[in-house]
Amino acid sequence: MEIFDGRKIPRKGELLMGVLHYKRKEYRQAIPELSRSMDLLPTKPAAAYRSKSYEAIGDLENAKKYARMAM
Repeated sequence: MEIFDGRKIPRKGELLMGVLHYKRKEYRQAIPELSRSMDLLPTKPAAAYRSKSYEAIGDLENAKKYARMAM
């Protein structure tokens, strides 16, 4: 993460690590990475992968919440 004018600017690392964990079916490890990514810079791809990760572990409430954000 870089600091710019006092704001935290995320690198792509959090999103990419989250996607990597998701693709390896490591859903519980993907969620914290995707959460950090969205805390720093909310994006539709991060929300979509977060939704899919929650769905994979059976948390349908959070899956729906992040699916709406991904639209």
